[in-house]
Amino acid sequence: METLPTLTRLHNPWMPLPLRVLILIGCVLLLLVGIVLYFFPETAVDYWVWSTKPSKTRLLGAIYLSSLAPMAIATWINRWSPVRLVVSMLCVFTIVISVVSGLNVSQMIPRKATGIWFGLYLAESLGTAYYLWRYRREPPAMTISLSPRWVSYLRLQAIVLGLYGLGLLIVPTLCTSFWPWEIRAFHGQVYSSIFLAGATGTWLLATATSAMELFTLGLTQFLFGSLQIIGLIIVSNSFGVVRWSNATTWLWIGALGWLGLVGVGMMWESWKKRRYK
Repeated sequence: METLPTLTRLHNPWMPLPLRVLILIGCVLLLLVGIVLYFFPETAVDYWVWSTKPSKTRLLGAIYLSSLAPMAIATWINRWSPVRLVVSMLCVFTIVISVVSGLNVSQMIPRKATGIWFGLYLAESLGTAYYLWRYRREPPAMTISLSPRWVSYLRLQAIVLGLYGLGLLIVPTLCTSFWPWEIRAFHGQVYSSIFLAGATGTWLLATATSAMELFTLGLTQFLFGSLQIIGLIIVSNSFGVVRWSNATTWLWIGALGWLGLVGVGMMWESWKKRRYK
């Protein structure tokens, strides 16, 4: 039986305006960049900060658009729950991309957009790290009780995502060998950011979560999985670069589909648990 909520669990403070502005700026950038990468790949390659092909931009676009959902929720609600989850994931996401980009600066195209790229990611990294430190003693808010099965699954997902994210950082070529198309090592390291961010968010929720945080991560997973699969189909029809005959392609699709289905399950569970507001 679930325990009654305590004052600590119900305490869900508003977040400061500068943090809300920081997240809002991220929302705008994710929306604009995600739309261009996902829906206008030919245009994206002319302005992107590293050399890529139209057949590859939708993978990045799906990452940006799926990341937009939790950012928008955090901006709208602007309370510790779900900001705690979103800022933690955003911090990991931006730090990993900043470090990978810095270590592979030779891969970057010397243009104005590249300088803006580094500046924005550095600002987001420092800003989110500062607020995580500032609120490091703030307990999780509006917490709910999850079943042991859910807790065990979330821990397992966090471990799998974390290990795969580290694999993409250390041995990107090996860890992307089963993807539907060939991925450069640098790109694999960049993509590690979404898996490490996902691992961070999932582990947080396995420790303590609110209904809104569970919904937020579930929606993010659903969008990430579905947008990747839809993008794959579009790329196949447009460029014919997808290796459909490879069993590993279907493994990749299955993994993304599973993440999406679990995301739906998380949203359903959050709806059932929204007893305490």
